[in-house]
Amino acid sequence: MFVPKNTFIAALLVNCKAFVPSSNALKNYENVNIIHSNNKLNISRQLKLPTLGTALSDIEPVQVCELKLDPVKNKVTSLHTQYRSVLEKSGVSNQCLEKILSHWSAPHRFYHGLNHLEKLLENIEQYRVDNNLSKDHTDIKFLLTTAFFHDVIYETLAPAGKNEDDSILFYRDNIDPKHHDVWVENSIESTKHRNPPHDSLARTFWQFDNAVVYKNDVKGFHQWEKEIRKEYQIHSYDAYKAGRLVFLESCVDKDHPKNQGLFHSLQHLQNFKNFIEDFKNIRPCIAIYECDDSFNGEDLKKVKALESQYDLVYLLTKDESQKTQLKDQLQCKVTSDQIVKIQAVADIKYI
Repeated sequence: MFVPKNTFIAALLVNCKAFVPSSNALKNYENVNIIHSNNKLNISRQLKLPTLGTALSDIEPVQVCELKLDPVKNKVTSLHTQYRSVLEKSGVSNQCLEKILSHWSAPHRFYHGLNHLEKLLENIEQYRVDNNLSKDHTDIKFLLTTAFFHDVIYETLAPAGKNEDDSILFYRDNIDPKHHDVWVENSIESTKHRNPPHDSLARTFWQFDNAVVYKNDVKGFHQWEKEIRKEYQIHSYDAYKAGRLVFLESCVDKDHPKNQGLFHSLQHLQNFKNFIEDFKNIRPCIAIYECDDSFNGEDLKKVKALESQYDLVYLLTKDESQKTQLKDQLQCKVTSDQIVKIQAVADIKYI
C-alpha cells in the first residue's frame, strides 16, 4: 500500500478500541485516514507516523482516506511553536502572535508570505551564529520582532509606503507598551526606501529584507518574479510588465546613487542584469475565464483549479459594471478590448 509523504495514519483495530487523534492533532490535516485491519499495530506515536507491528503491504485496508498536512497551517504551527517564547520576552503575546501569523498566511500573499518570513528568520539565525550571540541577545530580539511585524500588513493595492505605515500602527497597537521600541518602528520605516538606513542593525535587517534583489541567482529571480506577478494579478499584465521593467532597470542604473555598493558582489549584479533580459522575453500563459451574470462558488472553484495550470487567470467581463460586481476577486477583470493589448506580451487561452 502506497503511503504519501506527510501522511498521518490512524488505525482502527478489530476487537480493539478506535484510535482517535485529538482535535489539536487533526487541525493541521485536511482529511482523516482510517485503516481497518486484523493485524496488530503499534500506534504509540500518536501524533507522528506510527511504528507498525507489521509491514504496510500486509495490511488489508477496508477504508483508506489520505490525511495530508496542510502546508500553510503546518508552517504557522511551526513558527508559532519555535518563536512564541522569545517573542513573549519582546512583548508579543500569544494572541498577538496568532494575529501576526494569520496576516502572513493570507491567500493573496505569494511573495510577501510565510516563505519570505522564514527566509528572514534563517538569515537572522545565521547572523546570530556568525556573531556568537545568544538567542536572548537584545539585537536578536530586535531583529526577530522587526521581521514578524515589518510586513504584517500587506495589501497589493495600497499606495506606496502605506503597508509599512499600517504595519507600524499594528505594532504600536499590539505590542506590550512596556516593550515598545522606536528602533523597531524605524527599522520597519526603512523598508519603504531603496537606500539603506544609517543605523548598523537596522541596515542589517534592510539587507536581509532586500537580499532577493541584491544577493540572488537567476533562478531565484525568476521565482521572485513569479510570486510578485501573482500578487499583482489584479492588474493587466501589459500594465504590470511596463511598470515592473521600470523598477528592475532602476535597480541597476549605475548613475543612481542608491545603487552604489548594494549588490553583494559583481556576480550578483550580473545575475540581476541577466534576469532583466530574461524578463523582457517572458510571455506568461494566461487563462481567460468568461464570467456570466451569476459568478458563484462553482465558478470560483474552477478559477482556483485553473490557477494551478496557468501562470495567471483573468476574468472576462462584459462591461465595467460587471467588473465592479467582481471587485472582491483577486484576479484581473478584463473586457474583450483589453485582451488585445495583453496578447502583445502574453499567451492567451480562452476557457
